[in-house]
Amino acid sequence: MRPETCQTLQPFPPWTKTDLTLVAILVLAGLSIRLIGLNEGLWIDEIETLLRFVRLDVGDIIGDYSSRNNHILYSLLAHYSVEWFGESAWALRLPAALLGVATIPATYVLGRQLATRNEAFLAGALLATNYHHVWFSQNARGYTGLLLGAVLLSIVFIRLLTTERPGYRYVFAYAIIAALSTWIQLTATLVI
Repeated sequence: MRPETCQTLQPFPPWTKTDLTLVAILVLAGLSIRLIGLNEGLWIDEIETLLRFVRLDVGDIIGDYSSRNNHILYSLLAHYSVEWFGESAWALRLPAALLGVATIPATYVLGRQLATRNEAFLAGALLATNYHHVWFSQNARGYTGLLLGAVLLSIVFIRLLTTERPGYRYVFAYAIIAALSTWIQLTATLVI
């Protein structure tokens, strides 16, 4: 990478009331869109996740590598969601919806590191209303966690590039996010 390219990157500017308001609007819009239809009938891969993994004990979920269908961290989150709220389609999908909603403010933060406030808001708005992201947020799989991990990894990576003496906290944060992202969906190794 050429040195002049790195100089255009910047750490996130301080939060303002405008930033907080814009992010709140995006999160509320994204959440309301994702809650619609969260309790619809399950797809085959969701049923397989429920029957083969979510109903298992925690130790069995963590130790089962027999299928690529086991998005381990997602299966754990869904296990606890179903345990706390009862076995239903919406409880099984709740972690995907929350991870999808969490990706919206993360996208805004990434956008503010790379562009203007208006462009960051537009990126967040596009993600909040994007059909495919909404669909994956209503699917009991780890794909929204994968996207959240990719966005967070990008944010931390930019911090590593732009901070004069980043220290170990950003390296540690990058390593933790990378590990969790890989645990939720193995394809995250390609992002790392």
